Amino acid sequence: MASLIPESGMIFNFADVAPPPSKDYCQILVTTDSGLVFDLVSQVRAAMRLKANNPFTPTKMIIFRLWKISLKNTSVCPTEVKDTYEDFLCDELTKGEVHRAFGKNFLEYIKGLAHGNIDYLPRLSRSLLVKIICFLDLEDIPKLAMVSKQFLELCNSDDVWKQFYYDHNQTVMSAEMSSLAEAIGWKKLFFTNKLQLQMKLRRHTAAKAVHSSSLEGGDGDDDDDDDDDDGLWWTAG
Repeated sequence: MASLIPESGMIFNFADVAPPPSKDYCQILVTTDSGLVFDLVSQVRAAMRLKANNPFTPTKMIIFRLWKISLKNTSVCPTEVKDTYEDFLCDELTKGEVHRAFGKNFLEYIKGLAHGNIDYLPRLSRSLLVKIICFLDLEDIPKLAMVSKQFLELCNSDDVWKQFYYDHNQTVMSAEMSSLAEAIGWKKLFFTNKLQLQMKLRRHTAAKAVHSSSLEGGDGDDDDDDDDDDGLWWTAG
């Protein structure tokens, strides 16, 4: 799992504006080493460890930065708090600022990282995530899509629905059908019933004959889009 952590040691980086009425700009970073902390104290401590023949263990850090936005006082300087994981869990003031800026669920997530609960799944390669998703049942796909923007995009991608189509259809894919899938998307092809599919295929083939340079030509090709969606049990928002 260590290979999934970037060389910089950064496992989390998020910035946003605090909710109204505050306009403060906040950023939080979580790292598995002290690569972001280039202060003299850290260098001295590292030298002391090496001198004592002790292996140097990188410090796990949580860094919280706050830029207070105020119309009354424009001279407010940004502040930064650097805590080890253990210090952060005991730092009620910083945890309160994180809660104020990002919310309770966000704070619980950061506390989970401080306890060593790193979410490795989103760090896997796209191709591996697609293979994992394709092992799920169809009714589980919309639930997974609600987890994050990353999984929403994956669960609606052609990579996933192309595999689902081949898994649920034993017929040989013709060149015309493959061309139609590339034109309308594999997810839409998967949920289109056979009668509508034959109509779309005829229109698509006729459009290709007239406009050989385009895969999406043909009058009325989009007229029945609303009808096609009537049979879908789930579409992404």
